[in-house]
Amino acid sequence: MKNLILFIALMGIAFFVEAAVYKYVDDEGNVIKYSDIPQYPGDKPVNVPPPAMEFESTTPPATTTFKPETSSTSRKSESEQRKPVAAYVAVTIMNIEDDQAIRANGGIFKIKLASQPALDAAAGHRYAVLINGEVHQKSDTAAFQLENLERGTQHINAQVQSQDGTVFTSSSPITIHVLRR
Repeated sequence: MKNLILFIALMGIAFFVEAAVYKYVDDEGNVIKYSDIPQYPGDKPVNVPPPAMEFESTTPPATTTFKPETSSTSRKSESEQRKPVAAYVAVTIMNIEDDQAIRANGGIFKIKLASQPALDAAAGHRYAVLINGEVHQKSDTAAFQLENLERGTQHINAQVQSQDGTVFTSSSPITIHVLRR
């Protein structure tokens, strides 16, 4: 009975917790992306109605710190301050934890990736999923369906690559244990 009361109380608290959402537009007013991590000093969150269904965040957990504004940065125009960073800071495997056992009859399961900043597919950048050090799949989308994985321990990591295969950033390797019948 105590566990049920505790569960109901925690669910009530979780109902009122919400995350900030930031909206980014280009010079012509077109929405470029939404993010739950502010990318520029002074970013203000937008009001978003509660979702009609559950969703998963596509951004990696991270702590963003900003340098205080100095007289040299305050003189820059707003468009100069709003230019995003070109270099990728991180790529993260979102839905699998290290040393996780995965039941994958047929060797099929899905993984989701996220990069900071978001992948620039227009520039030809791609995500690559490596299994045991070998490229398994490449795509410009963050969702992958991995198939035909061998039973046993596998090492997975993700990369952001250019069209010619230059690696911009790589995730930490994750060890999984594939369980098959």
